Amino acid sequence: RLASVAHEPSHSVSSFVWNEVLFRSFRAGNLKSLDFDFYKSLDSAIAKRMYRFLDKRFYHRRHLEFNLKEVAWEHIGLSRNYDCANLKRKLHPAIEELERRRFLQPMTEAERFRKVSSGEWQVLFAEAQTPTLAVAPPEPNGSTPLKAALMERGVSPTAAQDMVTQY
Repeated sequence: RLASVAHEPSHSVSSFVWNEVLFRSFRAGNLKSLDFDFYKSLDSAIAKRMYRFLDKRFYHRRHLEFNLKEVAWEHIGLSRNYDCANLKRKLHPAIEELERRRFLQPMTEAERFRKVSSGEWQVLFAEAQTPTLAVAPPEPNGSTPLKAALMERGVSPTAAQDMVTQY
């Protein structure tokens, strides 16, 4: 029988400290939630990276256009050894997965990719249309229990109302 090592703790403890800059950001309403269940359900690693990149940008606009090389190399993490044709080929299955899952608006390849000049392409992404969910009516004073709970945690009234309305 092996003797147990006396200096090994029975459980691991870790901690972190959030600074005031982060709390000011929370209070200002700079929060963007991630649908983690949707993220975990994606099959492709490229689709997961694309979802995270696009989701935070769709927060402000429904249509996004990027330089193909920049988005693929700098944001999605594809190899710089790929030329534009191979970048499109590598992105295609991930784009199809996000279209099937109704995150991206389906488009033809001609609509999705636009040639600017030799070796330079733009890629267009449009957020898929999603049905609007019914929201519980506010209480007479214009608040809801969820909004009040968010405000108790330091979220601004406007940001709290936006989150309750949207989610």
